[in-house]
Amino acid sequence: MNEKKKPEKIKKGYVYWITGLSGSGKTTLANHLSNLFINSNIPTVTLDGDLLRNIIGGGYTRDERLELARKYSKFCKLFSEQGINVVAAFGALFNEIHLWNRKNIKNYIEVFLDVPSEELLKRNKKKLYSNFYKGKTRNIVGLDIKAEFPKKPDIILNNYGSKTIQDCINDIKVFHKNLKKKKK
Repeated sequence: MNEKKKPEKIKKGYVYWITGLSGSGKTTLANHLSNLFINSNIPTVTLDGDLLRNIIGGGYTRDERLELARKYSKFCKLFSEQGINVVAAFGALFNEIHLWNRKNIKNYIEVFLDVPSEELLKRNKKKLYSNFYKGKTRNIVGLDIKAEFPKKPDIILNNYGSKTIQDCINDIKVFHKNLKKKKK
């Protein structure tokens, strides 16, 4: 007798939504976390806001940033539903986006990088903050665009001072390990 085998249900991937202000270390942390998964043979994609903006376009006003964040969320959901872990490095500091993600993305983990403004000014890799204070640029989240910091992030990382990227990765590993224990 030929019995048709039911297709196996795809296990959803995790979405690590790493958020914070510009210069907080989102991309650096995302790349390290992605490498950890990839080196463990876990299907993973890294999505970076700056790189995606270069591909799909989008502006810098509050409304344009919000529209981009909606698209980023949908990309994350798409990959996750195919069993791929997503490590996402997005500013996307909008409470409505965080709420949508929690409601619509299974295995969503929100990681907030909390870095004081004095430290961000020191880092200033993209010159956003110094150019803003010189009047050369605008539409900077946390300055003339209000940042809506996550209300209940799963993980808060104080990514400055003596804390290293490896310390941040270790904190995420501990969280993930505890999460898996809860699900059993």
